[in-house]
Amino acid sequence: MNPLKLYWWKPTDTSKINLGDEIGWAICREISQRDVVLADLSECELISIGSILSAVYRRSALTGRQGPCYVWGSGLMSPDFMKPNDNIIIRSVRGHLTRCMLETPGTLPVGDAGILASDVWQKAATPTHAVGIIPHWSQIESPLFTELAAKIKRSTIIDMTNPDIAETMKQLSSCEAIISTSLHGLILADSYKIPNVWMKTKDIHKGKSWKFYDYFSSVGRDRFGQVDILKHVDAINKGSRSIFSDFHQKNVDALKASVIKAFPAELRA
Repeated sequence: MNPLKLYWWKPTDTSKINLGDEIGWAICREISQRDVVLADLSECELISIGSILSAVYRRSALTGRQGPCYVWGSGLMSPDFMKPNDNIIIRSVRGHLTRCMLETPGTLPVGDAGILASDVWQKAATPTHAVGIIPHWSQIESPLFTELAAKIKRSTIIDMTNPDIAETMKQLSSCEAIISTSLHGLILADSYKIPNVWMKTKDIHKGKSWKFYDYFSSVGRDRFGQVDILKHVDAINKGSRSIFSDFHQKNVDALKASVIKAFPAELRA
C-alpha cells in the first residue's frame, strides 16, 4: 500500500523540530498501519496534530486537489469561522471550541491525537526528576526557564525542539510533575497521566489562550488558569503538588478510545 500522505508544520530550521507537530507521523503510522510521508497541503490525504486547520481551508491549498483531505484532531489557533468545503472531510477536531467554529454537529468526536503518545512511546520505568519544565519551542532560549530550573529541586528542562523524539519522551515520562507553557507539553503529560500545570508567561500565540481552552474542553480539565510558578517555588520544593492538575486524567482512557475510533477508516491499511 502507498504511504499515507500527511501534512504537519515544520520549523524553518531543519536541525530542530516542534515535538507537538512532529509526533503526528508516528502516531498516524501506528493507527493506520501504513508508512507515513510528509506532504504539501495541496496533495496531503490527512492533517492531524497542531493548530493547522485554518491552513487547509485556504483557497490555494485546495486548488487542483485529486482527492479529499481528511481532518483528524486538528485545531484552530484562534476563533476564526471556517465555511464548509467539499474537499475537506472532518472526522474529528481538537476540541469543542474548534468544533463550534466549523459548525459541525455536537456529536463530532474531539481530541488531540497527541493524547496517544504514551501508546507509541513507553513510559519510563522509574522517575528520575521531581519536575519537568517544558518551554514552548519559541521560548527555549529564554533565561526564565534556566532561572526556574535552578530554583526548583530535582527539575529538568525538556527541549521540545530536540530531534530525538524517543529521548524527549523518556525524559518527560520520567518526571513526577510537569510545568509547561507548551500546549503539547500538557497534552503529553496527560497522556502519561502525569500531574501538570500551565505556566504563566507573556502571550505567545495570536489566539492567546484559545487553543489551550480548546484542548481542555476535550479532556474535561477542571482547572483552566495559568499559574505564576515563581510564586510557588518554595511550596513545590517542600513537596506540595497543590498547583498541579490531575483530576481530569480519569477521562484520558476514554478520550484515547474516542480519538482512535475517529481515525478515517478509508486511510487505514
